[in-house]
Amino acid sequence: MKEKSQKDTPVVVVVVVVVVVVVAVVVVAVALAAAAVLVVVIVVIVVVVVVVVVVVVVVVVVEEEEEDEEKGLIFKA
Repeated sequence: MKEKSQKDTPVVVVVVVVVVVVVAVVVVAVALAAAAVLVVVIVVIVVVVVVVVVVVVVVVVVEEEEEDEEKGLIFKA
């Protein structure tokens, strides 16, 4: 009986170690996935902000050019 319990112990230890390693790998994978998602979200936010700024600048510049053209036409007339 004692020999049997001694043989069972290493199997239990191996199973526990395997479970701990698998859990650790899953946790690391989830953490990396979360970090990747966070990076993607940050990149998307930055891109959206840049696009909005560019659109606003273009609209303002176009409006100023149109106003200048209108003033120019008025002065020419």
